[in-house]
Amino acid sequence: MNIEVQLFLGIPVDSQLSKRLDLVDSGLLEEYIDKGDDKSLQFATYQGQRYIGKPVGSFTDLPKLELLEMNIWSLLKKIVPAQKITEKTLELFPLYVKKES
Repeated sequence: MNIEVQLFLGIPVDSQLSKRLDLVDSGLLEEYIDKGDDKSLQFATYQGQRYIGKPVGSFTDLPKLELLEMNIWSLLKKIVPAQKITEKTLELFPLYVKKES
């Protein structure tokens, strides 16, 4: 088994956002979160903090990051429209992924 390092762009899931996500219809969550494709959001944990966002890959450029950022905000607004999440800062961090060899 190999370990691959990828970057992840996401926002911290604080208690308020977590409560809002718990109230979202399960069908809506299934449509937008953890579908395993590049169109859905994912959860990740980094240094004990849970995040929601998207994997970036092993390398990216600034225009791709900006596009990804807009996509993350758009999806989050569809899931939790009343949540004031745009005041939060997206964070970029390494994510270690186990790959079968």
